[in-house]
Amino acid sequence: MTNIVVVDDHPLVMKGIEKVVQKMVDMQVIGEASNWKQLQNLLSKQLPDIIILDLNLPGKNGLDILKDINVMYPSVPVIDYKYALVKNGFAVRSFKAGAMGYLRQVKYSGRTAKSHSKNPV
Repeated sequence: MTNIVVVDDHPLVMKGIEKVVQKMVDMQVIGEASNWKQLQNLLSKQLPDIIILDLNLPGKNGLDILKDINVMYPSVPVIDYKYALVKNGFAVRSFKAGAMGYLRQVKYSGRTAKSHSKNPV
């Protein structure tokens, strides 16, 4: 079973990600956080296999959190996302900060979200 922690300050988005994960046979959400302090508290109790991280968070921003995660918990991969265009440079900045994947969050319009991976299959 792959254990996942979701970090987002919007409860509806967090629940949506959790619903998608619940449909996966071998994955489960073991924790949710809406900011860096809550995430630190979760990680001090149990390390997940993956962290899904929103880059738009109040207080400490997602890129800084990503850098801290990679220093403090280098074995935990992070997939991050942001509601923005990839051309804004967030995907590149995310990979430089240590993200293993980047998902562009888009409003639903019948199109699928675009994802990018550091190590494409």
